Amino acid sequence: MVMAAATAQAQTSVKIGVLSDMSSLYADIGGPGSVAAAKLAIADYLGLPLAKLTAEDRGYIDALLKETLDRRAVITCVRGYFREREQRKGDEEHAN
Repeated sequence: MVMAAATAQAQTSVKIGVLSDMSSLYADIGGPGSVAAAKLAIADYLGLPLAKLTAEDRGYIDALLKETLDRRAVITCVRGYFREREQRKGDEEHAN
């Protein structure tokens, strides 16, 4: 039973990958710290851990972080995506 619960929990988490310079001259300004900062900024903005998002939402964030690590661009895109998603959800509820 414990093993089944651990397996089910493991399936809900998704790792977000970012293509970033991790070892050259510029790794200090665009390496591991910037990836962690991007994840923390998104989670902070949303007010919940990224692991609690749907697979579709995590996929969007994953694709976005592959494109850019610019803070303003990321937060603007995340804000727009989640506003649109909430609007669609509200429209679907009113249609029913």
